[in-house]
Amino acid sequence: GNYRHGIGFIKSSNKGIADLMGGYNGKVYYIEMKQKKEKMLPTQVKFKEWVNSFGGEYHIVTGFDDMLNLINKIKI
Repeated sequence: GNYRHGIGFIKSSNKGIADLMGGYNGKVYYIEMKQKKEKMLPTQVKFKEWVNSFGGEYHIVTGFDDMLNLINKIKI
């Protein structure tokens, strides 16, 4: 969703889509950012299944160290 001054928070119609998306060396990566104990929503689980169905990579990161490790893994 988005925050609009004077309106407030507007929910997104794209429920379940990963927070970050990008490509590197011919692969597509979808990254969901969560807090340590936060669980995936049913719409996020469906999106992950869709990503896996075409060979995309879906990752969940829970902090800076997770993100750094993922970046290092992707670069190899």
